[in-house]
Amino acid sequence: MLRWLFALIVLAGVALGLVLGVLNADPVTLDLGLVRWTTSLGAVVAAASGAGLLVGLLLGGLVVRTGRRRASSTAGRDLRVSSSTDE
Repeated sequence: MLRWLFALIVLAGVALGLVLGVLNADPVTLDLGLVRWTTSLGAVVAAASGAGLLVGLLLGGLVVRTGRRRASSTAGRDLRVSSSTDE
């Protein structure tokens, strides 16, 4: 079941990429200071979307990882505090 779902997601991404590339075929020149790069608008939009997705996933993973680490360290402190006040 998971394999079929993954295949559907991949096919949807490929179809979206084809539509994006065909509908945005106009040439665009990116001037990055030292480098000038001419490509299609669809490629620029796809690269920007991919970079945004990658950065978002990395930052989301970092936040979740930091939250888990913080939660596990405060849980240990709560246990120590509660056990010392029982006496």
